[in-house]
Amino acid sequence: MKVRIAIITLIIVIVALPLFVVQIIPTDSPEPYVFKSRIIEKLDETLGGTLQYLLVEYFEGNAPASEFVVAISSSYGRGFSNADLEENEELWMQGSLMTPDVYFGEHYLFFDRPQIYVRQIKGEVFWPDQITELRILWASPTTSLSAAIFVWVFPFSEEFQREAFLILITKTILICATIYFLISYKKKPWHIALTILAYAFLAMILTVLVLTDLY
Repeated sequence: MKVRIAIITLIIVIVALPLFVVQIIPTDSPEPYVFKSRIIEKLDETLGGTLQYLLVEYFEGNAPASEFVVAISSSYGRGFSNADLEENEELWMQGSLMTPDVYFGEHYLFFDRPQIYVRQIKGEVFWPDQITELRILWASPTTSLSAAIFVWVFPFSEEFQREAFLILITKTILICATIYFLISYKKKPWHIALTILAYAFLAMILTVLVLTDLY
């Protein structure tokens, strides 16, 4: 009975943990502007509409002014299609401030207003980054199995990082310990399931430590 309760608890934690983690991990921008705004009008566009400049009204969050310009590129931003952006639409956005020193010469600058270069637009529930993180975490018990192979070649990679390498070593030890535990002892199906779920939970925890480096 205790084993079954532990299994049910682990299943709930494995499903719920990524949902909690993505809410507390910041985006990859060092000082992002995150705000809810309403589109007032389209000011201009370039590259056949791929890059649009919209005047928006600030509602909530962190923004540089009550009204400002957002530059939205369908080739750079995430979570939207430029064709879907309409006047009076209210959206949560995240991006960085454009200045004459940043992006000048590549984009229009409306010097009478602050201008934000939008990196992502939030969907109904999650940001695009959060959706990516959820997919990575829920798949981590499976993808972590490759650690036993990758650990041997990663030290020679140009992307070598000490922290990531230590995570690979730890995952490799975890995989070996799980396999040893499964084949060395005769167990009931419930105990096997508990062992596999424990591995999945620990693999997910280890992935959290390097999550922002994986996308």
